[in-house]
Amino acid sequence: MRTWRVGSFSMGITLVLLGVVLVASNWLNVSMYELFMSWWPFLLIIVGTEMLIYLKKRDDEDARIKYDFLSIFFVGIIGTIALSFMFLSVSGLMEQFRYSVTHKTETTHNLPSYSEEVNNRYEKVVVEVGNQHVNVEASEHEAVEVFGTYQSIEDELVESQDDYMLTEVKGDTLYITLKDLPKVSGFFSYQPLTRPTILVPAELELEVRGRNYEGKITLYPSELSANWYIQHEGAIETYLSNQSNVTLQGEQIWVNNGEQESTSFQTGSGENRISYVSSSTIFVYTQP
Repeated sequence: MRTWRVGSFSMGITLVLLGVVLVASNWLNVSMYELFMSWWPFLLIIVGTEMLIYLKKRDDEDARIKYDFLSIFFVGIIGTIALSFMFLSVSGLMEQFRYSVTHKTETTHNLPSYSEEVNNRYEKVVVEVGNQHVNVEASEHEAVEVFGTYQSIEDELVESQDDYMLTEVKGDTLYITLKDLPKVSGFFSYQPLTRPTILVPAELELEVRGRNYEGKITLYPSELSANWYIQHEGAIETYLSNQSNVTLQGEQIWVNNGEQESTSFQTGSGENRISYVSSSTIFVYTQP
């Protein structure tokens, strides 16, 4: 009478398959993860073959079935893994899973610089922001300039200025729109972080618009000689120097980590105004 050990066949073939994957990974210099992602359907074939052989042997009067519980437990784990991968493939989550477990390093890249000479052509600059962390500084130069960095786990995403910003001129106003970099969406998501710096001539009016709660705006008015208007729902910080002559107006202004809380704050003569429209607290820091 022939004896058939249920589970041993699947366990043996699976170990052989995993050994082949390891050898191919070492000799062919191919990622073991990539090989397993390509070969995992064989796990279903192995388990299915074991079931068919078991059903045939069970009906054979000359065959004696002996259960190998350790092997059955091992095959159960294999089957669960295979069915899980099948679910990921059918549901479209396999690429998200592949993306999440593949090791990637976040690197910092430079944004292409932008410079636009004013030459008395502009009286106002309007900046539309998204989820970037934007630094805005009043400058003594007669040009609007944009530069900075961005962090990403992908290769370089920005090759030219048009990849991260749009500029338009309407009358005496220069419009600058900062674009969000491509976002990976799904079960696992990732958003590259952009940190642009915008230099605006001190004598030009400035309006910054943004409604993204994930974004942040940091202002350096320095020797500002015009009015600024900031509309943003995300974090806002303002750093004032000893030479600043500005009046700050907003719903919630928190000076020097709570040293003073009010709806307005003034430095120097307060000749120029920065108006905030935001439901968030405006954090202001002054030099001693």
